[in-house]
Amino acid sequence: MSVFNLKTANQPNAEKAKPEFYANIGIPSVGKISGEPTFLSFPFGIGFDVLTPRVANGQNQDHIDEVDGGNLLWAKALAEARATLAPGEAMVTHLMVEIRRVKSTLEPSPVGSNPHSDAIAKLSVF
Repeated sequence: MSVFNLKTANQPNAEKAKPEFYANIGIPSVGKISGEPTFLSFPFGIGFDVLTPRVANGQNQDHIDEVDGGNLLWAKALAEARATLAPGEAMVTHLMVEIRRVKSTLEPSPVGSNPHSDAIAKLSVF
């Protein structure tokens, strides 16, 4: 579940903000030749200081709490990164990565086979 929206998303003429802080997804490793610790990351980083909090819509309290919790987590991570990291410095965090596969799109029931068809047919709307 994505928690944030880019400030410039869907604004083709807007100048995109340049991130100062990136979240990289990967694993710690050790250089084979140097023996120095290194971080093997996906070929992209998420500029998380240019994100905006996600707005929770709807009536599902669990969903609203999850969105608000994600916003609080983002604000805490950004505050700690700003207070801790010097320019050019990095640290491994306690955050987890969730990989999710998108559900396939379900097709509507064929005409006449919807399980609610009988009840709707018997209903007088007016």
